[in-house]
Amino acid sequence: MKVLVSDPLSKEGVEILEKAESIEVEVKTGLSSEELVACIGEYEGLIVKGGKNNDYI
Repeated sequence: MKVLVSDPLSKEGVEILEKAESIEVEVKTGLSSEELVACIGEYEGLIVKGGKNNDYI
């Protein structure tokens, strides 16, 4: 499974995800709404902060 981390996540959090054999992690923070919409189709999962508004996805 390919997962996008689009908001800052601790180094430890990213390492936990990377250790999972079935998860491929990409960290791309600071994406605009347009950039996120353009690339989200490449991923099966998205990790964002709980308060983030993702109405555009």
